[in-house]
Amino acid sequence: MKNILMLLPLLSSASLFAKNGGGAREGNFMQTLIMIAIAIVFFYFILWRPERKRRKALANQREAMKKGDRVTAMGIIGNVDQIKDKSVILKMV
Repeated sequence: MKNILMLLPLLSSASLFAKNGGGAREGNFMQTLIMIAIAIVFFYFILWRPERKRRKALANQREAMKKGDRVTAMGIIGNVDQIKDKSVILKMV
């Protein structure tokens, strides 16, 4: 099994030294561009878009927070006492 795994780089590099016409190189280039485009679309719909939605919902939740709201933060339950620019002070319940 180890021998087969060691031969894989040699097999893949053998295709680099094979004599192909110019058309094959253009086809490989187009195939590469298509694969990159598919990867970008995948990352957009699977990673970037849901993360953007999650951040927007969290920002809306922070903006809607007011004094007296009951919240949990890292397992701590409390009421909002003060809201500053970048911090929130809680009173323990």
